[in-house]
Amino acid sequence: MADYQAVILDVVASPDRVLDGNNGQLIAVQAMSQQKWLLVIYREIEAQGAIMDGFIVTAFFNQRLRYMEGKQQLWP
Repeated sequence: MADYQAVILDVVASPDRVLDGNNGQLIAVQAMSQQKWLLVIYREIEAQGAIMDGFIVTAFFNQRLRYMEGKQQLWP
C-alpha cells in the first residue's frame, strides 16, 4: 500500500462516503471501480470541540459490500 500513499490521503480528504467504525474510528470509502473500493480506517483527535489532528490506522481494498453493510453512514 506504500505506492498508494497519495491516494489514501485523498480518500480521507474527499471520500465518497464516511462510515462509523468501531471505538471511535471512521471509515472513508472511495470507489475505485464498479466492484472495488478503497477503505481507509482513521481516527480524528479533537481538542476543545475542534479537530486538531488525526492518523490512519489501516487501508485496504475490498470487493465485498458485506463489510460495509450494517455500518452507519455519517457522511454525506
